[in-house]
Amino acid sequence: MERNGLIIWQILLVKVKRYQGGKVKKLEQKGISPVVGTILLIAITVALAAIIAAFVGGLRDRGASPSALLSVTAHEVSATSYNLVISHEGGDDLAVGDLQVQASSDNAGSLQVLPFKYNGATSGTFSVGNSTTIPCGYNGNCENQVLTVYIINKPSKEKIFSSSTVTVSST
Repeated sequence: MERNGLIIWQILLVKVKRYQGGKVKKLEQKGISPVVGTILLIAITVALAAIIAAFVGGLRDRGASPSALLSVTAHEVSATSYNLVISHEGGDDLAVGDLQVQASSDNAGSLQVLPFKYNGATSGTFSVGNSTTIPCGYNGNCENQVLTVYIINKPSKEKIFSSSTVTVSST
C-alpha cells in the first residue's frame, strides 16, 4: 500500500515539477493571458485612434455649398456630339472655377467629366440670368438619348444640379 501511495505521489510530483539534468525544477508555465491582454489593448487603441481620426477629419470645413437654381438642356450637334446649355435661373452666384460638369458619354451610363466654362473661361462668376454652352462627346448616336447630368461644386463635393432625364434634342 505504501508503494502505491509513493507511485501516486510521484505522478502528482511529475505534474507539478519536471526533471531536467538531474535537478528538480518547478514547472514553468507561460501564461497566455498577458499576451492576449496586450493584443486586445493594442487593438482597442488602434480602433479608438481610427474613430477619433475619422471624427476630426469630418469636422474640417469643406466649404458651404452654394444654392442655385439651374436648368440644363441638350442639343445635338452631330451624331456623336451634343451641347449642354446651362442656365442660371436663381440663387447664389457661382464661382466658375469651383464647378464641374459630369454628363453621359454612352448608353451604358458612363460619365464624362468636363470643366465648367462661362464665356470660354474657367474663372469668373456665373450669375442669375447667365447661360453657357458646354460641348460633349457621345459614344454612339446621341439623338433622343436620355442623359444623366450633374453639376458639382468642387470645394464642397456636393451636387448643385442633378438630373437623369435630360433628353438630347435635334437642332
